[in-house]
Amino acid sequence: MFSKSEIKQRIADMRAEGIHLPSYNLMCFIVDNALLQQTDKTGISYAYHTNRVSLSNTKSKTKHVIKKGHDLIEDSHKWAPPGEEWTFADLREVGFKERVIEGIDGMTHRDGEPYFDSIERASLNSDSRDGKLDDLTDNLNLARNNWIPTMVDLERWTKYIVSYNYLVSVKRRHIEPGTPMSVWMAKQDEKMQSGPLLRQHSSHPDLTEEDWQKSVAKNFAAAAGDDDLHAEKSGQPVPGTDLPPADDLQKKYDDPKP
Repeated sequence: MFSKSEIKQRIADMRAEGIHLPSYNLMCFIVDNALLQQTDKTGISYAYHTNRVSLSNTKSKTKHVIKKGHDLIEDSHKWAPPGEEWTFADLREVGFKERVIEGIDGMTHRDGEPYFDSIERASLNSDSRDGKLDDLTDNLNLARNNWIPTMVDLERWTKYIVSYNYLVSVKRRHIEPGTPMSVWMAKQDEKMQSGPLLRQHSSHPDLTEEDWQKSVAKNFAAAAGDDDLHAEKSGQPVPGTDLPPADDLQKKYDDPKP
């Protein structure tokens, strides 16, 4: 196993010699090296998960890179030896572009962040949203489990199911990106509603659509000077105009652009 400093030095040396490293190869090397000891809950090499997620439902080379690295920051702090944890600053240093950094950031659960808050944040970035859908799909594949589910497993899967359906609603433009989970859940069938789940995994479990819309309007007015025309001229988004394109989840997630 190479240390982080060794990897960064070798990359710097190669770049100094004019050698271009393919971004997916580089991300695979970094992730598989950093998470070399990690296994999934079945005891299988964790690389299977990152490989499956990275190559599913997309022809975008950039999304391959983002999804391969989606657990790097979060999990290297758990599995890598002290001092070997990877950061976003490290990824910038070795040459990954900002789209990759932002996509991984959107998929990374932050310390102390309620889980549903992280899902709302992931929905704001189309790369993160699509990557998280693939991540959740793989995590919900119970056919590969080799144990009888416990209550802890059921609670985790319930959280995943809710999150998956929320992100599907964003992707289908049924709701705006960043819509609070409580607002989305209130519109769902009662079979998809759970106050206790919201209180456990959201920082705003009782937020209503009315209160949220008031907050959005207030924040927008403050940012745009209470003038939509000013917002358009200044390049600030006008609420409701920056939704992702509608598409069918049965089709490929994205275009083949890198």
